[in-house]
Amino acid sequence: MDSEYEKKSQAIEEDIPSKRRKRKRKAEPNAGELSLMEYHDEIKDILLRAREQLVTLGRQKQFIKDVSSSCQHDNNRVARVTAKQHGPSDTLVQISTLINQEIPYGYKGFLENDLGRVSSIFNRVVHHNCESPHIWSLGGDKYVIPSKTKFLMSDISNLDALLREGVKYNVIVLDPPWFNKAVRRKRGYKMLSEYDFYQVPIKQLISHRGVVLVWVTNKLSQIQFVTEQLFPQWGVTYHTSWYWIKITVHGEFIYDFDSIHKKPYETLVIGTKQPAPSLPRDRVLVSVPCSIHSRKPPLNNVLESVLPDGGPYLEMFARNLIPGWTSWGNEVLKFQHTDFYVS
Repeated sequence: MDSEYEKKSQAIEEDIPSKRRKRKRKAEPNAGELSLMEYHDEIKDILLRAREQLVTLGRQKQFIKDVSSSCQHDNNRVARVTAKQHGPSDTLVQISTLINQEIPYGYKGFLENDLGRVSSIFNRVVHHNCESPHIWSLGGDKYVIPSKTKFLMSDISNLDALLREGVKYNVIVLDPPWFNKAVRRKRGYKMLSEYDFYQVPIKQLISHRGVVLVWVTNKLSQIQFVTEQLFPQWGVTYHTSWYWIKITVHGEFIYDFDSIHKKPYETLVIGTKQPAPSLPRDRVLVSVPCSIHSRKPPLNNVLESVLPDGGPYLEMFARNLIPGWTSWGNEVLKFQHTDFYVS
């Protein structure tokens, strides 16, 4: 009996590893993933060619080798200050939610006794008309304010101050906080629903020859939502798409180029009020991404080179300021904090 029992026990033990090795069969791509794969295949050649051209140019001029150390230094600097992201700048956001009082129209900048008063910057357009940047102290923290800039720090329900300015913008860039499961799990920032996007008053802010540029994720449904629903709502027509390729300091893609779930590029969807022949189609931007989540490459130099008469400029959902631009967002000063700068 004992020997028979031992044989059965041994057979059971030998069978267990085989069951553990048995893995769930990989699911077939769903409809959304299949659509994304088709979209990926359509633009694949453009992106691969652009990246190869940059790497070839970099090798010829030894650019990649020369900038590797400096890029790494900058990334290390960013990594050191990342821990402070939930500190002073977020305090401004928290305070802004408590301020709902009506601000008199006509406020054109900081008064002498306003310096240091955090409440003085919310729900009003703040103008900094100086030809040089300054450092402002707010709530015990210091922020770098670029030259010739203005900003409105408010949530999406308080855009009246921007509308009262009466300025019609020729270029409007939006980097919306699209819904993202990973961000929701981390509670990284407040995300918007599709209904919220209809509240953005682009139609009232854009000029008769305006250009709208919207950053989207690689979900095809978002691209279609912008081009087929938001653009008609805003009175603009789809013109083209630009692409931002993310590479390492060695010129390699940050993700596998053909990965289904993560792509090493993002899309910038562009709409116009009128045909814009000077605005190139299918332009590709290539850069090493910032280690801070969702930071996009600055577009001001690119846009000013292809749209020389393009101003005035407006960035919406901004988290930093640009010289000569108007910026709006509930975190509009986040990356102006001096912790993000090197002396």
